[in-house]
Amino acid sequence: MKKIVVFGPVVLLLFANPLLMANGLNLNGLGARAISMGGAFVGLADDYSAVFWNPAGMAQFKNKTLGFSGDLIMPTATYKLEMLGMTLIDAQAKSNMYPSGIAAYYHPLSDKLVAGIGIYTPSGLGAEWEGSDFFVPLLTPLQSQSYKQKSFIAVVTISPAVAYQVSDAVSVGASLNINYGFFNLSRWAGGSYMEIPIPPYIYPIDFGQYEENSSGWGIWRVGQA
Repeated sequence: MKKIVVFGPVVLLLFANPLLMANGLNLNGLGARAISMGGAFVGLADDYSAVFWNPAGMAQFKNKTLGFSGDLIMPTATYKLEMLGMTLIDAQAKSNMYPSGIAAYYHPLSDKLVAGIGIYTPSGLGAEWEGSDFFVPLLTPLQSQSYKQKSFIAVVTISPAVAYQVSDAVSVGASLNINYGFFNLSRWAGGSYMEIPIPPYIYPIDFGQYEENSSGWGIWRVGQA
């Protein structure tokens, strides 16, 4: 029986694999089998999620292969404020669902050369509080009302890749990760005081609701063996 061993760590460091660039919102992995193995999949990478874990593993595909999987992330968050034995705030974040997953296709070009493409979500998370009235006890003199509190950040990656089987024991691979990221934020914009010529001479100004929606593209390369 011939066996292909896919080596990753050394070349992974040389090419600055994005899997090492933890941002606090990275998902715990993609692909049902890889997740069930606790992410110990880089040295194996023999199913449709190979383009995410280790593109060199694509060389093991001898037939056209299409695979996909999906997840729903449902984070929970609570905030409780107590003072002098009294509960001033007991808030719970809204139960939103954030989809993630991976879909990939692999096409052998020869006995040793395999091309593929995948699309997946390596990062993403958000939070939205059920009602702004929860935070009324925290209002400052600068706030005329309680404002919406919401955030969401995510990255979607499109990854064309190629792998080559150098020998029965070694394969190499590379991918070009084209990333689209977006970030949405809602919060209080802050406030300030303005001097006026009549009493009370200092007037509070509420800057109101702040909304931010940004997005952009980024590209990095990954090489493994």
